[in-house]
Amino acid sequence: MGKGLMKRLGICFVLCFLVAALFCACEPFSENNEDSVSNSGGNVEMELTQRQIQILMEVGLPTEYDELTDSQKNDIMAIEEMLCYLELTYDVEASYKSFVQASLLNDESLTALINDKEVTVSRHYQDGDYVYDDNYDSVISEDRYEEELKSYFDEREIVVKVYAEISDMENGVDDVLSSANASVFVFVLGDFDHENLEALANDYGEWYSPKLNGVANVTRFYAVSESAWLDIGESNYYDCLQEVSTENRIICVISSDGSINVK
Repeated sequence: MGKGLMKRLGICFVLCFLVAALFCACEPFSENNEDSVSNSGGNVEMELTQRQIQILMEVGLPTEYDELTDSQKNDIMAIEEMLCYLELTYDVEASYKSFVQASLLNDESLTALINDKEVTVSRHYQDGDYVYDDNYDSVISEDRYEEELKSYFDEREIVVKVYAEISDMENGVDDVLSSANASVFVFVLGDFDHENLEALANDYGEWYSPKLNGVANVTRFYAVSESAWLDIGESNYYDCLQEVSTENRIICVISSDGSINVK
């Protein structure tokens, strides 16, 4: 993930109220909140949020905090904190999809669903604080980016489906065409042989290269039949790539210096 995505959120504050709230929802803790904490004889009993209970149910684990192992307690706490990080940072509602524990090579990471999009957040401990890294800006920009690319084809009355995988927004999110470091997949409907597809890719490169501000781009073109076209969607387009014959594929590579290579 690139620059602009590392977020030091005032993490000390966030973690303090998360721990103080003892697994409450992402809201500041109140002394009147007796649903999450009970204190009898100086012993503090930890209670889980409904979201945490639901997650534990989905993965087949006990829903009582005291019945969890130490590792499971750490994981469910980390999941809640990372979901809260996304919600507090971007003012969105996030739901759990998957979690990966930290290893020697990788930080702990969470995949969340935000507006039906998969957003990944990871974190590591540094100088007494958690440092978070996420790809929210890239993921949330993909639909707008795809629509702006599609305008090129619409103006030329070429019927396409465009899908993008943005790895970084190098110049911010305001102008997605000039900022997105992306891999683009374009499925072209119609009678396009290899020569016509190559001409289209060259024209596309000439159109797009001046709009990029030192950002590299790779766009793959696939000429498909109407029957294949109907089966292609956002959830399965990557699986469909292998079904397109090599003579019906062209790649347009735009380097960071603006040079265009069609092959």
